[in-house]
Order: sequence, then C-alpha cells, then structure tokens
Amino acid sequence: MRNYTLALFYLVPINVSVAVPPKEKPEATTSETPLASPPKETAAELLRLHNSVRTEAGKPELRLNERLSSAAQRFAEFLSKARKYEHDADGRTPAARIEAEGYDWGTWSENIGWGTKEPADVMRTWINSEGHRVNILGEEKEVGFGISKDVWVAVFATQLKEVDKKGE
Repeated sequence: MRNYTLALFYLVPINVSVAVPPKEKPEATTSETPLASPPKETAAELLRLHNSVRTEAGKPELRLNERLSSAAQRFAEFLSKARKYEHDADGRTPAARIEAEGYDWGTWSENIGWGTKEPADVMRTWINSEGHRVNILGEEKEVGFGISKDVWVAVFATQLKEVDKKGE
C-alpha cells in the first residue's frame, strides 16, 4: 500500500492522508540533467534539526536521500520563480516529482513553506503547525530538502521495497 500526506504553511495548514493501491514499479525516469541539490550546509542543518525533534519524540533519525533532495530542490526553485505555493503548483503531484527522480516510493509526505530565511525559522514554523509536525514525526525513513530564496520544501519518503517488508 502507498500512503502520503501533505502539509502547507503560511496561510492555511493542510494535512491530507490518502491510501492508494500499489502500482507497477515505475521505470527509472530520472531526467537527463544531473540531480539538483540544495546548499549542503543548509540541508545538513535542516537534517540536524529534524533529527533532533525526532530523537526527542523517540523516533529514528531520518537519512538524507539525494533523489528526494533533487525532487525537493527542483520544486523549491519552481515555487520561488512562479510565486505559487501549492503542492501541485507545477501541475504534478509530489509522488510524480519523486518518481521522476527515480525514487520508488512506498509512502511519502511533503512540507512546503515560504517567508523565512533561516533553517531554524522554517523548522519552528513547521513544528508549531500540526500537519507539518505530523509529517516530521511520521514513519518515513528518508528525507530530501529544497531551498530557493525564501521557499523551503521537505520531502519525506520510504522506498516501496522497505514498506512491503513490513507486511511480510
């Protein structure tokens, strides 16, 4: 089973949880361009902040994933240029963006935010939003970050093969 949730901050927090039936494994659809990535120091600080909150809550630490980071970074750049702040602002779902980077997801969730300049500020905003906090403390095992100007994207996911093992 594949599951995902969304959370958006600034004007209205949104938290959606939907189960979708499994589908055939997608072919690697990674674009011909290299993987995109956020500034390494900023991503490292976001990972530290996320894992600090998770550790306090008794959750395992997240692993940074370059394919999730690429999906998040490309979306952050799009949002920054378009000045649109919706999970499907580019006409695709977060799942489609993750798959386009060659990540075979079993579960995912996404946080987006804007209007802050520092990792600690966006993290504080996300932690104080119920939907975002749920995503940060979710069952996903990996994360990717995207940062462009004052736009922040965090994509949390677990690979399908890891989700399928839980049901065995």
